[in-house]
Amino acid sequence: MCILCNFDFNFFIYFTPVAGIGEALVIVALCGSCTFLTSVSLSAIATNGAMKVIWISGGGPYYLIGRALGPEVGVSIGLCFFLGNAVSGSLYEDHTKLFDYIRTTVKPIATILHNEAFKDIMAPLVTEFSSRGPNPISPEILKPDITAPGANILPAWSPLALFSVDIFDKRTVDYNIISGTSMSCPHATGAAAYVKASHPDWSPAAIKSALMTTATIMDPRKNSDAEFAYGSGQSDPLKAVDPGLVFDASEANYEDFLCNEGYNASLVRLISGDASKCSSPGKTWDLNYPSFALSLLDGEEVSATYTRTVTNVGSPNFTYHYEAFLPPPFTVVVEPIVLTFA
Repeated sequence: MCILCNFDFNFFIYFTPVAGIGEALVIVALCGSCTFLTSVSLSAIATNGAMKVIWISGGGPYYLIGRALGPEVGVSIGLCFFLGNAVSGSLYEDHTKLFDYIRTTVKPIATILHNEAFKDIMAPLVTEFSSRGPNPISPEILKPDITAPGANILPAWSPLALFSVDIFDKRTVDYNIISGTSMSCPHATGAAAYVKASHPDWSPAAIKSALMTTATIMDPRKNSDAEFAYGSGQSDPLKAVDPGLVFDASEANYEDFLCNEGYNASLVRLISGDASKCSSPGKTWDLNYPSFALSLLDGEEVSATYTRTVTNVGSPNFTYHYEAFLPPPFTVVVEPIVLTFA
């Protein structure tokens, strides 16, 4: 069995079934850089419950211990490990106590206590495995839209689903540690549902706009791909309930977008289910979207005009002012620079 490498723990404990023997306890701790290990023979790391120190290409040393198995068992298992310093100072003493406890206890139990929270100055950071923009099909529509938590999430887990990638692993759990878009997407969906509950009459486009325009701006110095990594920023559902202005879009707006993308009327009708028609072609960036993007070649000079329609969903008597922070090569002119609703 194998799990994704993670940077937050110093060691990892798991049980793996061994035919005819029962469960073998394997602890992995490392001093080295994070990578993936290939399959390792169980007999090489867990015999007679003795401490083993082995070196494997890609880092090390790796400290591994196993419950007594009797004769050598040539069972191959996939191992991954966690980044940590397993051999220095008090941490080494902690590991020694942990190993002693596990080796002398039939059914060792661990308790996870609530620790003191601290602010990680590198957070939020988009993970390396998260997809990046731009969108190669529609480069004038910035993607991704938004960022939501998706690394090391503790979600509910169906007891009918496999606990690990090992098809012979028969354990069932109610919760699991998962990373990926499958975790980030539920966060974004939940945020959208939260906004929808507060504003049942809002369209999907209005809800997306609220989430994007109220997102927490992320630091491009920590995310080298900048907006192509995090989009509008990190989702903030509480702020999204009161965005002030929204960029709404109707079904007709999206039909026009498809026409501008090169779809003919027949194809658009297959999607819309109505008698849609494609009028004179326009620009894909004319879609009333809550972001602006323009693709161009390096060194190319370009000028583009974007038209947007905003809807005031905030205070009926409110004034909005334009403000922008741009790198020196770019110039933006906005008309009007003040919007007043009465």
